[in-house]
Amino acid sequence: MVHNDGEYVERFKDALSDTNIEFVEAEEAMTGEDFGYMLRDLRGFMFWLGVDSEHGLHNSKLNPKEDAIEVGIKAVVNMIKS
Repeated sequence: MVHNDGEYVERFKDALSDTNIEFVEAEEAMTGEDFGYMLRDLRGFMFWLGVDSEHGLHNSKLNPKEDAIEVGIKAVVNMIKS
């Protein structure tokens, strides 16, 4: 389970409001993430970056659009600056 810090999530959403980046709240999912374990003790949050691929993360046919990397960096930088 990932323990997202609600304050950080709200700051992230607010930082995106000044961009053309769309924030979509994800439904709870039965995925396993080591990062979630770290968030039990450290404040933070995890987000999924849409990469527009018909195949999932652990599928050998995953072909993410590399433009998504720039979008992710812009989102995180905007939050840090806010």
